[in-house]
Amino acid sequence: MDDGQYVQRGGLTLCTDSDFYDKVLLLKSILENKYDLSCTIHNKNNLYFRIYIPGRFLPLLRSLVSKYVHSSM
Repeated sequence: MDDGQYVQRGGLTLCTDSDFYDKVLLLKSILENKYDLSCTIHNKNNLYFRIYIPGRFLPLLRSLVSKYVHSSM
């Protein structure tokens, strides 16, 4: 529920740090093909990968996940 962050220039990063690249690539593919979200994969310090979703897709993302977000979040 809390494994992500807003990016200062706009958008959102999903912190998929503990996953292998092939799993991150699979998640990116699902987000793009099933939910019409545009995503890119960013390599952080050559150690782990994160998924970035541009700010223009945040309204769509909110509409997809808002009913699942706990009220304390």
